[in-house]
Amino acid sequence: MENAEPTGKTYQCHPRTWGLRLSGVDATVLALTAIGTVPGWHRIGSLILLLPFVVGHFFLFCNVFRIRRKPELVWGSLFLFLCLASLFLGEFSVSWLCGLQLGVTLVILFIEVRHPRYHGIFARTLNPRLEEYLQGRLG
Repeated sequence: MENAEPTGKTYQCHPRTWGLRLSGVDATVLALTAIGTVPGWHRIGSLILLLPFVVGHFFLFCNVFRIRRKPELVWGSLFLFLCLASLFLGEFSVSWLCGLQLGVTLVILFIEVRHPRYHGIFARTLNPRLEEYLQGRLG
């Protein structure tokens, strides 16, 4: 039976929030990624840059802009496709891959900050329907 009153809760029954989100676990993962990149550079070269690139995007999407899951999956799928396609073609380049993927990132962020459910950083300014989202009146 559907609840007639909007709850303003997430699927985990927590109140909906907006803005930047940073936990101790997030900070630890970001720090370990940065620390691990340095010795990785000496072992495998520029390939190690994919680690902070992917971890940084995960943080950007989940904690800074807090985008919806589907665009995250689109980003990840395109990243894997570009990796595999460049390997298959024998033209793998970290700079080329990251450059193309940054374009994908910008397109996704451009679309997401205009979505009625946007609740990331600067949502008060960017989303005129933020209160509706926080109160659970938007799906």
